[in-house]
Amino acid sequence: MAGAALVAAAGTHAQEMKGYAFQALEVRMPFEAKIVTGAPYSADITIEQMQTLADGNRIVHRTTGRVYRDGQGRVRREEDNWEGHSGISIVDPVANVGYSLDPSSHIAWKTLTPEGAELKQKLENAARELEAKARAREGGAGANAGDVETRRKEEMERARMERARAGGVPGALERREALDRNRKEEKLPPQTIEGVRAEGIRVTTTIAAGAIGNDLPIVIVSEEWRSPDLQVLLMTRHTDPRTGESSYKLTGIVRAAASGARKRGRENDVID
Repeated sequence: MAGAALVAAAGTHAQEMKGYAFQALEVRMPFEAKIVTGAPYSADITIEQMQTLADGNRIVHRTTGRVYRDGQGRVRREEDNWEGHSGISIVDPVANVGYSLDPSSHIAWKTLTPEGAELKQKLENAARELEAKARAREGGAGANAGDVETRRKEEMERARMERARAGGVPGALERREALDRNRKEEKLPPQTIEGVRAEGIRVTTTIAAGAIGNDLPIVIVSEEWRSPDLQVLLMTRHTDPRTGESSYKLTGIVRAAASGARKRGRENDVID
């Protein structure tokens, strides 16, 4: 099952995707592209970002957390960031819902997961299609005009989304395409991380000299290591001379389901 957006962490290509503009150092938790069943696990999460300033001073931010997944693919993530705030997210593909929990206020926000939203959208589209067919049987011409207007709006929406992907800035799409042309991807030899077999890739992106006023080429390197068995991201490492280094790693991996209490909110949590 596709599309469970889990929570922020360890970004590998944020700077490339946003063009050549200088970006503040950021780390995001990985988005798991699909729901995985039959492979429960729990682990600790460590996210670190480090930026070295021109005078040699360093800025280091470290976030820790925990992740739990049961045999049905439900995932709970807990995060304690460097500012002292904590947060919890739960994705439940069985019920097609997600929760964001604030432990300090005992408030939870409930949302549809992408799959739940997709199902809702399909039902709405089917209803509109039936309505359009009914209008066509009754009147014909009016329905055809409506179809043309619908297609026009769909084209406008696709164009808007493409502009958004390009960054919404004139020339951003061209810069992104230039980055893609200077992007090299290589497969790395498998290794064992925290007792789990991992397969890795390294992506090297080069910004040519003069592209952003730089005297010399800028080389950005990203590594990602995934577990074929658990189908999760185990570790990432991202270096960019403009912004510093960021990393994400799972440690203390236990390949078993956590207790049921870990997957539920507390009884006095209020769902908004």
